[in-house]
Amino acid sequence: MIGWARLSAQQAEGSGYNLSASELASGLALAGHDVCYIRSGMDYSLRPDMFLRHVETWRGVRCYHIFNSPNLAISRFNFQNTNKEMNCPEQTRLVMRWLDEQRAEIVHVHALEGFSMDLMAAIRESGRPLLVTPHNHWYVCPQVDLLAREVEVCLDHEGGRRCVACISTPRPGEEIWRRKLGQTMHRLLGRNSVRSAREARATLIQRIRHALDKPPVIVSGEHDAHPGLAWQPPSSADAASRQRETPVASRVHAPDGLDPASHGPALARSTWDTNEQAADPARRDVRLRVVNVYGKRRHAGIDAINRADLVLGPSRSLLSVLTGLGLAERKARFVRYGQPHLDQLRRLATESPFYRCTPWAPDAPQPLRLAFHGTVHNNKGLDVLTRAIPLLSDQALRRCHFTIRAWGDDTLFRRRLRRFPQVTFAGGFDTVNLPGMMGQFDVGVLSHTWLENCPLVMLEFLSAGKFTIAARLGGPAEFIHPPSSAEPGNGLLFSGGCPDELAACIERIADGRVRLPTPEQVHAASDLQTYVGHVREVMACYEELLAARGAEPAQGASPLAPEPKVLEPAAR
Repeated sequence: MIGWARLSAQQAEGSGYNLSASELASGLALAGHDVCYIRSGMDYSLRPDMFLRHVETWRGVRCYHIFNSPNLAISRFNFQNTNKEMNCPEQTRLVMRWLDEQRAEIVHVHALEGFSMDLMAAIRESGRPLLVTPHNHWYVCPQVDLLAREVEVCLDHEGGRRCVACISTPRPGEEIWRRKLGQTMHRLLGRNSVRSAREARATLIQRIRHALDKPPVIVSGEHDAHPGLAWQPPSSADAASRQRETPVASRVHAPDGLDPASHGPALARSTWDTNEQAADPARRDVRLRVVNVYGKRRHAGIDAINRADLVLGPSRSLLSVLTGLGLAERKARFVRYGQPHLDQLRRLATESPFYRCTPWAPDAPQPLRLAFHGTVHNNKGLDVLTRAIPLLSDQALRRCHFTIRAWGDDTLFRRRLRRFPQVTFAGGFDTVNLPGMMGQFDVGVLSHTWLENCPLVMLEFLSAGKFTIAARLGGPAEFIHPPSSAEPGNGLLFSGGCPDELAACIERIADGRVRLPTPEQVHAASDLQTYVGHVREVMACYEELLAARGAEPAQGASPLAPEPKVLEPAAR
């Protein structure tokens, strides 16, 4: 298996993509397969040249990392490194030697960030079956999400011309040296020593800026950890003057590389048929025009993914975008996600005494509770929700309460909604907290602004039997079925990036025009997969390709064999 995130970190690095890849790898190992994993683009050392190292064995999966890759992960750091991303023979040879050493019979690519696209052709030429699970749009978009300037769905990159000014990134060479020095210090001195060095650097910069009478810039969120070394603020009058001159977004520290300036402007509005426009094969010639190297990259990406024997898409929407750009339709196959924690949520909902009860009605004494789970990144659409809440009528506001759980700096969103006592910001979350969180709301909100693949947050809502309001962008449009005269449905859809439409959906529930279904009815309307079913479905694809190549599957790897008890959802 190939990816860029550390497998053992699961959702903490790589979010839903890595959680899916890691649980699949673990399930394959439990089912009797010999599984090994390689990642690239994240690990660097002052040792010269590129090299490979076994880092850990996690849940029976041998994990190897490539150090000093010329291609950086995540993709945004490699944005100006397009030629290396398309063709890097040195790195490809290293990976192919590793595959030979591992005696790999089949290769499953989950993410090619940190590698080069010519690797796909080399794997195919080696005679090994090759599968790809695309978790985003990386093969046709170096920004990954098909978002122009990270605020609007990119339906035409203008031959690559629009890509040039899409996002601002450091030069690859500078970022590689920064990682080499930083990671070497971390390995030699430890995390606390590196942290102290960063604090000392931040303090020095602040003192220099103060001496030069420049507006202070917060480099570290903990700049005042050592009061004796911290810069002294100027007079209150001077500070007030500078505050008026400096935009709010530039004064707020954003951890984890999140830019608070992106929280201010409203995101672009999409239309109801954006999905269909993005997948329209009639516009293929327009979208595959070549003006510069980014136009060439899109051709190279389509050629790379066409090298796969099968492309396993967790949503038909993502597959339709790829086939609309040239992926061979015979290679595209819909394979639903399955996760142990999704099985747990579904089981808890099924065993609840309220499984067949409507969670809320307009005459209920308690408010309608709505929840947002995600991050503050533009693509997750927290901006849309926080602009929709002020559009609600006073009557709807009195009936609603919103809980927002988002990783990252949500300062500006809190300020935007500070006059609404109906809103609670609860910080980040992880899968361990989910079972307890699911009892704290009635309706889930998925206000994303990009062509989502198959968001785990949506599957978590549906697995817990929660009615879900989602943007009609990408995969959610396949899973969310609005109520009809015959069926209660499992959610409502609105045009992506449209706060007014989201507010209208909330109003329809709050005033009783849409009656919330029971968790049982939500389950009946949702196309959900179990963890065991997902692992078995992928294993069946492996066996199909091995049989087509005339190879015998590994002993104990048949999906028709008795199911190991350790794979049972209850045991998980």
